[in-house]
Amino acid sequence: MKILLFDNKTSGHHLSYAAFFIRYLKEKRQKVIFITKLSWRTKNLNKELKESIKYLPRKETYEKNRLLQFVGGFIEDYQDINQALKYAIRHQFNVFHLLCIDQSELASFLVLFLHKKKARKMAIIASLHKEYSRFKNNHLSNFLKNCYVKSVSWCLRYLLKKNYISYLTVHTETTRAAMIKLLAKKGNLSIREKIKLMPYPTRILSGTITQKEARLRLNLSQKIPLLLFFGGMRTNKGIFTLLKSLRQIKEDFRLLLVGGTDKARQKEIKKFIDNNHISQRIITRFDYVSEKEADYYFIASDLVLLPYHEHKSQSGPLLQACAAAKPIIGSDAGFIGYALKKYSLGQVVKAGSADALGKAIQGFLKKSKASRTHSFNQNGLSYAQKNHWRKTGRTAFNLYQNALKKDYDK
Repeated sequence: MKILLFDNKTSGHHLSYAAFFIRYLKEKRQKVIFITKLSWRTKNLNKELKESIKYLPRKETYEKNRLLQFVGGFIEDYQDINQALKYAIRHQFNVFHLLCIDQSELASFLVLFLHKKKARKMAIIASLHKEYSRFKNNHLSNFLKNCYVKSVSWCLRYLLKKNYISYLTVHTETTRAAMIKLLAKKGNLSIREKIKLMPYPTRILSGTITQKEARLRLNLSQKIPLLLFFGGMRTNKGIFTLLKSLRQIKEDFRLLLVGGTDKARQKEIKKFIDNNHISQRIITRFDYVSEKEADYYFIASDLVLLPYHEHKSQSGPLLQACAAAKPIIGSDAGFIGYALKKYSLGQVVKAGSADALGKAIQGFLKKSKASRTHSFNQNGLSYAQKNHWRKTGRTAFNLYQNALKKDYDK
């Protein structure tokens, strides 16, 4: 089987997500090529993965103006997807997998519609990471957002109905339920059956190295409790709510803020920290963090914090905390709150409440050192095992095979 994976974004989880698929398919001795953009992040991949990558001619670009970002993004996505699909057709690939169709649905629709005859013999899979939001039509911007949601929903529904896309995969049961409700109107079973739940890939960290070893490698104190906030430092992830919450905590601790962020946001965060006189309690690591270093930070920490204001998809930091069997305090926002409560993964606090978050952290720190350092999140570890990357790979591989077996009239 010849499989082409495509994602023209390399930020955040995109590269590590693709890497799990590449590893599994290579283990299965399949021919796999990953087409993406060249960026400084791709240079940090290991040699084995680099051998499976082909780069698009243009480097990844960033546009601050939202309108220009939308128009330019559509054109760029169309060109990139079109080039990747043509490559797949020309080299007779069996499977074309769009690893992240989010925000490129319109471009994907146009490319697949224009190439419907040539792509007929291929199984085409698309992975959607976030469910769509509905907004109250009380403002022009919300009206426009709802028009966009209706447009992309229609595109996905059409692609699934006409079998231009064999399967649409999602990573949470809440996202699947939402997309079935949105796309499979009037109980359309054919579309409903094509929206598949696929585990979000993660690897088990617990037992790989000790907390002491991880702290040594990261040059962190062995004596002080370490709290971890990992990932993008965006406002909707609750970074400022978290920083506000620290003012009421009396126990000794250090908060690790780990994750790449732009200079403007770094300056904003540092100013907030200085104004609230909590700089002595914060350790910032805003530079690029490799996959291995990320593992060390989760293993080194005593508590992982997920104070998100909203979240409509699976969470990488949630899964990594579970994979390291670490205690978690998170907000009741979206899937974070849903997962913490349903699977008993950690303590849930009110989203956006610095007071509630501070009290929860204070309660954790008040525990004796022995109980803190031996806190083992068995429920979290079990949840991570359900999302093991080999299960993700196996699910995807089975979908590829099933799609190729079906005689779709594309």
